[in-house]
Amino acid sequence: MKSHFLGTWGYWMVMNLPVTPDSSDRLKQEVLKFFQEKKGKPEDYPAQSPISASGY
Repeated sequence: MKSHFLGTWGYWMVMNLPVTPDSSDRLKQEVLKFFQEKKGKPEDYPAQSPISASGY
């Protein structure tokens, strides 16, 4: 469960924080691959997202 929380948090950090285009593409690929392997989408766990909790 802890890894799932960190994965979701990491996904939201990558998708919502500004990063350089080069690192953005690489990080997004890693995060998307993580969720594909877990067979879960971040939308399935909105309560665990600090972004959602912040009201965004």
